[in-house]
Amino acid sequence: MAARNGIRDTSILLAVAILLFVFQVLYSAEVSSIFFTLLIIGLIISPVVYPISRFPVEFDARRLSDILWGLGGFAVYIVLLTPAVILIKGSGASAAQSIVGYIQATTPILAGSTIVTLIVFGILGPITESVVIFGRIYEFIGTTAKVAIDRITLRSVLLATFIAAGFTFLHLQARVLVAEAAIFDNVAIISTFLFGAISMAIIFYRSSKGIRELSPIIWMHVFANISAILIKMGNPFAQAIFGLA
Repeated sequence: MAARNGIRDTSILLAVAILLFVFQVLYSAEVSSIFFTLLIIGLIISPVVYPISRFPVEFDARRLSDILWGLGGFAVYIVLLTPAVILIKGSGASAAQSIVGYIQATTPILAGSTIVTLIVFGILGPITESVVIFGRIYEFIGTTAKVAIDRITLRSVLLATFIAAGFTFLHLQARVLVAEAAIFDNVAIISTFLFGAISMAIIFYRSSKGIRELSPIIWMHVFANISAILIKMGNPFAQAIFGLA
């Protein structure tokens, strides 16, 4: 399924790879190596899954709708995360604070640069993870195992759960590989898994309507990461939005 007025995922992965190479040379080889590994996997398996019900980054130019889907998914994530935080922490700690903890666990501030951090972890990271994990890998495993990845069945839900778990494992590995990473507690693990599960739910629902594309979950990931990075860096506007001012 080729994009008509949208964006081809192979092209965007190649563009991200070039940018990450620049950041690897100038800033952090450890951070870039994580994303590079995903990019290589995505580029290798794309020719394999391309002929079969492909999920491109964007199938058609509905960008405002995709942005709203991403914003809505992020809002659902915050709402569902709040009771989990209260249950685990035993207090009314805000969901926004748990997101900050998650970013602190896996996101170093590259070379002390806010702009570079926002580009790498706020834009390039979400594109890479969304396209490769929720797109190419999900589709490759589903195709190989003959799972109906575009509708809800027991097998597709089990596969989606596995993909969300893989997304969580990736962030656990980031803690190991990145020396600047801080903690990665139970809230961070649950919040990461929840994020992956919501991403898969969006893919399921839109696929059932005949819309197979990844841009809404890319936007959701961008909103989550940029918000958390700005809060972590003490941006007063971001803190005010989440009631942390």
